[in-house]
Amino acid sequence: MAKTSIILTEQDGDRLEMIRNHVKNLWKTVSELRGFTIHDQRHNYVVEARLHQLLPTKYADKLSEVEKFLLLASA
Repeated sequence: MAKTSIILTEQDGDRLEMIRNHVKNLWKTVSELRGFTIHDQRHNYVVEARLHQLLPTKYADKLSEVEKFLLLASA
């Protein structure tokens, strides 16, 4: 994954990992929709990596803890 621009607290990091694992399991139950971008675990990792690339650290540091968590959880 790209160099991170968002650093979470340990508790929020654990919560984010739980979300990642839940979504990973959900992808196992969903079939592909032809004609659409493949949405799977790899897609989630790419979206999060792009988030880190697009959000410079100087701006990420200005986010509140809640904003940082919600941004990464939504990615």
